[in-house]
Parts: sequence; C-alpha cells; structure tokens
Amino acid sequence: MKMPGATARLLVSLRGRTMRSVATLLAGAAAGQLITLITVPLLTRIFSPAVFGEAGTLLAAASVVMPVAGFCLPLAIVLATDDDEARALGRASLSISVLLAAVMAFGIVFWSSLSDAPWGMSSGLLMFIPLLMCLATAVSVLEQWAHRRSCYTASAKVSVGKSLIGNGGKVLGGLMAPVSMTLVFMTAVAEAVAAMLYLGWLRGSVTPDRTTPLKWWALVVKYRQFPLFRAPQVLVSCLSLAVPVLLLGAWYEPAIVGFFVLARSVVAAPSMLLGKAIGDVIYPRLARAAQDGLPLLPLQLKAVTLLGVVGLLPLIPILLAAPLIFGLLFGEPWQMAGEHARWMALWFYFTLVGVPCISSMPVLQVQRLHLTYTCFTAVIRVGLMYWACAIAQLASSTSVALYCISGALLNAGLMVWILLLSAHRDRLMA
Repeated sequence: MKMPGATARLLVSLRGRTMRSVATLLAGAAAGQLITLITVPLLTRIFSPAVFGEAGTLLAAASVVMPVAGFCLPLAIVLATDDDEARALGRASLSISVLLAAVMAFGIVFWSSLSDAPWGMSSGLLMFIPLLMCLATAVSVLEQWAHRRSCYTASAKVSVGKSLIGNGGKVLGGLMAPVSMTLVFMTAVAEAVAAMLYLGWLRGSVTPDRTTPLKWWALVVKYRQFPLFRAPQVLVSCLSLAVPVLLLGAWYEPAIVGFFVLARSVVAAPSMLLGKAIGDVIYPRLARAAQDGLPLLPLQLKAVTLLGVVGLLPLIPILLAAPLIFGLLFGEPWQMAGEHARWMALWFYFTLVGVPCISSMPVLQVQRLHLTYTCFTAVIRVGLMYWACAIAQLASSTSVALYCISGALLNAGLMVWILLLSAHRDRLMA
C-alpha cells in the first residue's frame, strides 16, 4: 500500500499524459462529430422524416445486440496481465460474435419465412443486423488494443475517417437513392472502414493469436464478470435506449420516430464526444491506480467536475432555443425534433457527467450491482414511456419528456452511488 505522497506523485505524473491523451482523442472525436454535424443539415433535406424513422428503427434494433456481440470481453483487453492474454481475449470475442451473428442470421431467415416484412422491413435490410454485430466487435477489439498500447492517435484518426466515409457516403448515396437502405448500408460501411483503419495503423503491434480454444475458455472464466454481468447490463441499457424508438414507431407515425432519432443523434454528439474521450483514457488510469493500491476518488472527482462545467456549454442553448435552432439548421419540418432535443439535453448532460463513474465500475468489481441497477432503471423508464404512449396516449413530446427526465434523475443517482462506493473503498485501503 502506497502512502498519500505516492498518490500525489502519481496524480501529478498522470496529469500531463492524461490530458494529452484526452486532447488527442477529443481532437479526433471533435473532427468526426463536426463532419457529422455539417452533413446532418444536408441529410435532413435529402431524406424525409419517415425514411429517417425507418432506418432509425432498424439501427435501434441493431444497437441492442452490437455492443454485446462479443459478450463485452473486448473491455477486458485493457485489464489483461500480458499481451498474449489480450490477444486471446480478442480472438475469443471475435469468435463469439461470429457465432451469435450466424444464429441471428438464421433467426431472420426463419422469421422472414413466416412474415413477408417483419417490422415492416425486408429480410435483406434486417440481414444488416448480424453484419453490424461482427463489425462492431472487430472495431471494439482493435480499439481496446489501441488503448492498451496507448495508441490514442490511432483512435483519433479512426474517428475522423469513419465519420468522413460514413457521412459522406450517406450524402452521395442519398442523392442517388434517398431510401432507408442507403442510411443503413453506409452505417455498415463506416464500421468496416473503422476496422480497416485500425488494422492499418496498428499493424506493427497486432500479431496473430496462437492460443487454443481451451485457453480462450479459461480466459472467459477468468474474466467472467464481463459476460455474466457487464454484457447483460449493456444489453439492458441498450434496450432502454432502443425501446423508445420502437414504441414511438408502434404508436405514432414514422415521422415522429425520425424527429426522435435526429434529436438524439444531434444532442448526443457533445456527450459522446467528451464522454468517450474521457472514458477511454480514465478507464486504464483507474485500473492502474487500483492495481497500485491508490485511491480512486480523486481521479473520479476531477473528471466529474471537468465534465460538469464543460457540459453546460451545449446544454444551455439547447434548453433555451432548441426548436428555433433545429428549424434553422435542418429545415422547418424538423422543428418538432427541437422539442424532443430540449428534454434529451438534460438527460445526456447527466450521462456525460457520470462517465468517469461508469468507467470505474469494472475496477470496483461491482458489475453485478450495476446490472441490477440497470435493470431497475430500464423497467422504470420503459414502463413510463409505455404508459405514456399506449395507455395514457399522451402527445409524443410528453412521452419523450417523461423518458428523458427519468433518465437524468436515475443517472444522477447512479453517479452519487458510485462515488460513495469509491470513497468507502479508499477508506478501507488507507
């Protein structure tokens, strides 16, 4: 156990490296998000709200399974004891995702044989879901390997390349075929481009894994908290994000889904920009601090305070004038998306501020409790929205408001809970 002086020295030594790493990831993510924000006004004038809604429904369904296709084992790559173990974890993650994607593809074919258009979509469109599962797992494995090797510049470059190809392809493709297939296809292309870019920039450090499937299984057992607790938690969390899109599509017209999807994609941009950069950097730092027996709370509070202040910059203008802003940027038909954006801004603010706390949960080894909390919050939020849409039949803006306000309050509660757990852990380690 190191003394407080060692803790201070570690924080000082990490400060420069951490800020440089955050700045690198932030620059790449900012450039990627800037490209997205520039192209969105073009896309809203090429694609109708109904087309946005149809593509958003499919991508919402895909987003449920994409993060868990590898059972969240890619997240363990940073924690692996050596590079051989990290490579084996990556190989196991990819193998699991391919197996699950094959099962998903078979299910889609079988479902399509019973119904001409499940969810109102062709089987060809639905087959993008297993493809996206495999691509997302590959990107996640390579991304975590890059973070393990502190190759944050590669991640920044990938963010720019992925956004440029994906959004540029949507604009050019939309000019030729302004249909939902174009939006979905270019989403898959962007994931494939991200994987290829990672392989290109990491080619010197990514070598083939020569371990046997038996070793993979041993690693799955060793890091069982990820498939047993983290994967279900992520699955439930993604369901709570996707179900509102599906509910809105079931009880309101497709254009309402388009408004919701646009509002969420625009409002989430600052949160994703800062949150991912901070989370990707602070997660390895917290893991190292825990391995060295150092307190976690100082690192968490520093990051939470920074995000709390910076997050106010996009929050205030969205709360005050979102409908006007959306009408000017995306065209008058999209003003309703601004009404949704007001409430989403509050929700994503607390999501952003809580990123350092969420990143510390694997380090604190409380993923089982995280799963329980996520299930609890998902039931509350989805239940509220189902009541608003199906039972009370409230206006779509009211249904969205209930969903977002409940998310903000629950995220704030989770953040406080994790900080208290860290404070308790630090007292025990003192």
